[in-house]
Amino acid sequence: EDGFHGHAIRGQAMIDSRSDRAQLSHALAQGIAGNQDMMARCFLPRHGIRAAFADRVCDLVICFECLQIHVHDGGEERVANVLTTGGPQKVFDHVYKAAGLSIAK
Repeated sequence: EDGFHGHAIRGQAMIDSRSDRAQLSHALAQGIAGNQDMMARCFLPRHGIRAAFADRVCDLVICFECLQIHVHDGGEERVANVLTTGGPQKVFDHVYKAAGLSIAK
């Protein structure tokens, strides 16, 4: 109803491939490790991930433009703001396109 934590949803897909999930996870970990306390304040997210395991859910709302990730625990309350680089976007776009999602310009 309110999109993904207040942001419009253009499309969604289940990423079933263990390899694709590993690529996303690895790229994001590299981006987080590579950020040198740089960010902008725009926060216009074009990527998101909902990760679930057993009864636990974690949502990541990602803006590679301003290098921020809003982390939501339990799919609701934002519990952290994490910085990244723009590097992971290429991997995200590739995996998302392969899953049939369109990428916003």
